[in-house]
Amino acid sequence: MFLSSEKADQSACSGFLTVAKKLKLSYVMKPRYDPLLTYLFYGYPSFQPAVASAPSITPATRTVSELPEVHSDEGWLSLTTRLRMALEDPRQLLSNCVADYAVAQLCAYSNQPARVPIPGLTGVSYSTRQL
Repeated sequence: MFLSSEKADQSACSGFLTVAKKLKLSYVMKPRYDPLLTYLFYGYPSFQPAVASAPSITPATRTVSELPEVHSDEGWLSLTTRLRMALEDPRQLLSNCVADYAVAQLCAYSNQPARVPIPGLTGVSYSTRQL
């Protein structure tokens, strides 16, 4: 619905809605491959992610441009660097710090979450503190 003061091309809006209905608004589920985006942004460059392997870092590493590889649940240098990158890089979500590592661990432990080591919790004994 348009306000009376707005000038809108009714046929263009109708065409958009027709295409969206035919595609069942699938752009919500998989935006990268949706023909609706091609229709809407015809003539503009499309996003193409660069696929690169995760870098391995050492204490001598000063900068990273991609999330570093996590070698184990004791890899605090990589885990903390991932956290820092997620907080500094606006393209990252906080969950990116551990999502791929958690999925890989679930696969390695036959999808049994109870067996997956949790960094900072597994194998650490926390004493009780009395106030």
